Amino acid sequence: MKYTITPISGPGFRQPVTKPDPAFLQAIGEEGMRALVSRFYDLLVQSEIKHLFPTTPEGLEEAKRNSADFFIQICGGHPYFNERRGAPMMGKRHQPFAIDAKARVI
Repeated sequence: MKYTITPISGPGFRQPVTKPDPAFLQAIGEEGMRALVSRFYDLLVQSEIKHLFPTTPEGLEEAKRNSADFFIQICGGHPYFNERRGAPMMGKRHQPFAIDAKARVI
């Protein structure tokens, strides 16, 4: 897979967002989405950026649930994320985490 890293225009710049195709969620279902997110987090905690993620099993399970809830919702599924956590605030939530040139390609 080839990814293109786009230039950043400055602090607070927000890239345009395209929501995923709802057909993806329809194809794999909610349980498939939860399994996909779970496996992804299992890989993240073995990566160079593991320090950004919860270190306890309970914290990791909560992060997996929150992330899966978000992806189910953003793909047109049930609004679990809004029900459990309120409206997504991705910019505010991730603002404390700096993404430097190295982090953009890891």
